[in-house]
Parts: sequence; C-alpha cells; structure tokens
Amino acid sequence: MLQATGVAAVSALAGCGGGGGGDGGDDGGGNNGGADLTITISDGDPHYDPSEATISVGDTVIWEAETNQHSVQAQQTPEGSDWTGRSSIMTTGQTYEHTFEVAGEYEYSCFYHNRTGSLTVTE
Repeated sequence: MLQATGVAAVSALAGCGGGGGGDGGDDGGGNNGGADLTITISDGDPHYDPSEATISVGDTVIWEAETNQHSVQAQQTPEGSDWTGRSSIMTTGQTYEHTFEVAGEYEYSCFYHNRTGSLTVTE
C-alpha cells in the first residue's frame, strides 16, 4: 500500500551549488525489476515528489532526477538500518534506487538545494 502527500519538511542543511558526476544506478539494494514508488527530483516545489510517502518493508523506491545537481542523503534512519542514501551528484535522467528492509521513519535531503523528503516504512 502506498500513500503520498505533498507536505514538505524543512532541512537544517545549508544549500550549495556544487558540480560533478555520478553514475546513477542501483545501490545494490534494489530488485532491478521496477519500483514500488518513484520519487521525482526537480528544482521546483515540491523538490521531491512526493515529498512524504508510506511504503511497506521490502518495497523499492526509485529517485529520478528531472534536472541537474541533486542528492538523496539520509538524515534520519531507524535503528538497525544501514541506509545512507546517495551523496554523489545526480544529473538529469539519472536514478538511484533502494529497497527498504527496516520499518521506521526515514528523512533524507538534497544537500545542494536544502530540501527534504521523508518515508515511513511499515511492517
């Protein structure tokens, strides 16, 4: 079951206009067969769309960059989770995916744009 809302969270990180590359792709946690949820990343509002979502343990999330210079950095994860997100820069068309195996609340941010998103992973 997926539930999404358009409420944005506030991040305490400072924005930065860095440059660089990244290879996109999988962090090793995805099923490579598709996503249970796709989150688009753009320069608009919301930055992450949806900015909040609820998924189930075992679901795969794909973040897809619609514009340049984005990241998906874990800011808060539940105990037992080793998810760190993707800190390298994503460019237009690149994706990052992760399968969530630990229930709880996750917050992540784009270092370059000072924007956040959140996931609730349920049993």
